[in-house]
Amino acid sequence: MTVFYSGCTTLRNGQSRMNYQQAKQQAEHARQLSQALSRELQAFPRGPLGLVPDHIKFSAPYQELKARYDTAFAQERHANAYLVKHFKAELQQERRERYAQVHSSSMQTVTETEEPRPSPSPRG
Repeated sequence: MTVFYSGCTTLRNGQSRMNYQQAKQQAEHARQLSQALSRELQAFPRGPLGLVPDHIKFSAPYQELKARYDTAFAQERHANAYLVKHFKAELQQERRERYAQVHSSSMQTVTETEEPRPSPSPRG
C-alpha cells in the first residue's frame, strides 16, 4: 500500500501531519487514481444483469486490477477521513465560499432580469 503521509511535518509526539494544501493534494491524487482504476474495471464485459461473469472474476488480470482498485479506494477513504478530521474548519470555509460565489452570481442574474412589481393596492 502506498504511504499516505509523504512530505509531512513531524509533531512533538513523533506523529506526522500535513498542512491543508498537502492533504488536499494527496486526497485529489487518491481520488484520481481510484477513478482511473474504476474505469479500467468497468471495461470488463458484463452479463445481462450487469454483473461481471464468474469466469472473468476469477481470471488473474481481473483479480490483480480489483486488488489495485481496492487499495486505491481504501487510500482515498483514508485521505478524505484525514481531511475531515484535521481540516474541518478549512473545508467548511471553502464550501461557504463556493456556495456564496454560485448563489451570488445566480441572484444577481435574477435581480437584473426581474421587472419591478407594483405595490399592492389597499383593499377597501
